[in-house]
Amino acid sequence: MGALGLNIYGYDSSGGYQGIFSALDVGDAKAVAWLIGSVIGDGRDEIIQLWDNSGRLGRNTYGLYAASSYSLLFKSNDVGQGSGAVAWLMGYVNGEAGREQIIQLWDNSGRLGMIVYGFEGTGNYETLFASGDMGQASGAIAWLIGDVNGDGREEIIQLWNSSGRLGMIIYGYNGAGGYKTLFSSTDMGQGSGAVAWLIDDVNGDGREEIIQLWDNGGVLGLIIYGYDGAGGYKTLFGSGNMGAGSGAVAWLIGNVNGDNKAKIIQLWNNSGRLGMTVYGYDGTSSYKILFSSTDMGQGSGAVAWLIGDINGDGRPKIIQLWDNGGVLGLIIYGYDGAGGYKTLFGSGNMGAGSGAVAWLIGDVNGDYKDEIIQLRDSGTVIS
Repeated sequence: MGALGLNIYGYDSSGGYQGIFSALDVGDAKAVAWLIGSVIGDGRDEIIQLWDNSGRLGRNTYGLYAASSYSLLFKSNDVGQGSGAVAWLMGYVNGEAGREQIIQLWDNSGRLGMIVYGFEGTGNYETLFASGDMGQASGAIAWLIGDVNGDGREEIIQLWNSSGRLGMIIYGYNGAGGYKTLFSSTDMGQGSGAVAWLIDDVNGDGREEIIQLWDNGGVLGLIIYGYDGAGGYKTLFGSGNMGAGSGAVAWLIGNVNGDNKAKIIQLWNNSGRLGMTVYGYDGTSSYKILFSSTDMGQGSGAVAWLIGDINGDGRPKIIQLWDNGGVLGLIIYGYDGAGGYKTLFGSGNMGAGSGAVAWLIGDVNGDYKDEIIQLRDSGTVIS
């Protein structure tokens, strides 16, 4: 692995998108995980690189340090913990205003270990919480993070296979600097199979729901789980046939039409053309297809799919990054104002190559618009 190259793309105020920053060498490209979030609390998102240093965890933080320039802000070769993990998450788990925490979930001989890191305010991070045994096993079919009970703090959700049935465990802040199991069930009343897991506030109640998309003999099934008002979680909606196939090149979720309810977006390959289906709340505790197209006017190929509010209008856009003969292409899809979705921007050449070690999206410059971040191995050998 060589030097880390960094490209950032953003809105150009004329309806288009362009590269706003590029550097060939901002650090080392190796990583066990990449995260993005506001860890410092300065109103901007930082890029977090977690890396293995001979079994110890290293952590680098990149962010804005001068006008329109980005660099390594903080570096630690050893944060005092091992580098192994079954999952990495990031979110406001302790409710601290403006600062997100980094969560390391790890396997301790079959038991779940949890470490939470946070910014200490002097240019570094500290371990806020560490446990080698959270009282649960470490196995999971998916890990999610979101504010599922509406308390202003995000909870960690462990979904697991209980002999074919869906098990769910939810961990959250205990009010005294620690974390504990808030809810546990070995059988949520549904099977554990899924083509995708998502989380967001799909019904507009101020709490995020857990979404299970599953294949029912080629047809798409949908199950939504949410808070029951008394400390538990239950099935809020379930259907074995949403009126569409279960195949997809990507699944995304976001408030794409600006009505404060997140939509589920299914992007699919229609003989090389891009198909799009959008599912959402129908106002009566049910969910349905809100929009469907077999041809969005573009191809279905992509090196990555992202979602974010990149022009600052309050509606997240769907971002397709694609390889155009080694050059990066970019297509942006968004709400058309009349219940549909259309191409808002398209370019076959964004002025950079299409390769990446990771793609991220976040507001890295504090302009209330999300930027697209391309992290790549620049090919420069680091001695």
